[in-house]
Amino acid sequence: VEACFAEAGIERITDLQRVPRRDVERMEFISEVILAAVPAAFFYNPTAACLLIFTTLKLATRNGVYEAMGYPLSVASTPFILVRNDYRAGYEYAEYAIQIAANNKRSLGNAKHLFILFCWHWSRPMKDDTALETARDAHHLLMQGGDIQMAGYTYYNTVTYLWERGEPLAAVREEALK
Repeated sequence: VEACFAEAGIERITDLQRVPRRDVERMEFISEVILAAVPAAFFYNPTAACLLIFTTLKLATRNGVYEAMGYPLSVASTPFILVRNDYRAGYEYAEYAIQIAANNKRSLGNAKHLFILFCWHWSRPMKDDTALETARDAHHLLMQGGDIQMAGYTYYNTVTYLWERGEPLAAVREEALK
């Protein structure tokens, strides 16, 4: 990733906004295909998911960013956290992914889901209800976008947050039974 960004003169993830959008129709299609493939690859073949994510980053450095790139870019936050313990960079990737996903419900829902799952708790207090609101919004967006499988995974965010915050078990159970 660093070599790819250095080659394109990108220092931070947000610098991708400076890259002019090229070949818009083709890139929108490719971005949607990658968006559809990443969740399955993430669970079935993580190596393939990594290749799809890196491909997204490479395409963004050459052709600009597109709304459907939000989810793959949000997944790109995890190596910074898991491998480098760089929570600030991970947070920036996840936050940027939400910004670019804009009106693409599947991309935005997935980006918000991963933001809460991987980044939120490192920078905000657990008792901040914004995490729950964001996770529930992710669920709603994914349902509207037809991504029922990923919508189900958002309950991992809400149930876990309620549990870890020490909410009454009745509230945790109610969330789990939704």
